[in-house]
Amino acid sequence: MKKILLVVGFVFAGIVANAQFYAGGSLGFGMTSQKLDNGDKVGTETNFSIVPEVGYSLNDRLDLGISIGFGMDQYKPEGGEKTKSNAFMVAPYVRYSFVEFGRFKVMAKASLYAAFGEDVDKVKTTDFGLAVAPVLGYNLSDNFILLANLNCFALGFDYNKVKDGPATTTFGLGFDSNNVANLGGGEVPFTIGFAYIF
Repeated sequence: MKKILLVVGFVFAGIVANAQFYAGGSLGFGMTSQKLDNGDKVGTETNFSIVPEVGYSLNDRLDLGISIGFGMDQYKPEGGEKTKSNAFMVAPYVRYSFVEFGRFKVMAKASLYAAFGEDVDKVKTTDFGLAVAPVLGYNLSDNFILLANLNCFALGFDYNKVKDGPATTTFGLGFDSNNVANLGGGEVPFTIGFAYIF
């Protein structure tokens, strides 16, 4: 038994020794204007998110990390009062690089997330879920990589519970306008981010 533990310890030490630490984050922004068929404007929805992240690159293909984010959703109906909601999220993830050609990478990112939101009326929501989405990467240098998270193509599961209200479960490709995986209560179809590899 001691020999097995010793071998496992050496293997783990070898993996950690070859790992590279990275830090980065992403910003997301979305704006939607709604109009009736006759052209009358109904309202405008604006979404914003900021998501810093840290992690380890275990090798050229596999990254383990965690994101912590904040998002805001604002809706302004035509002739009405503006409403806001905010969300906070924590999401450990695994990112795998499938294809690399030149400076470009095509990756997939699987995240387990927990998010907590509150609207202007102090109504609280809690979300838990799993999301798998494609990510495009471009290596600016040996230490900097640009990342585009294509949330509009996410495959996932989401459980949403409103305090003293109903719970909903969603499963499918992409999420609707209530997708907290993108933060802020509204859909941010993609986010642009970067990582610095130490």
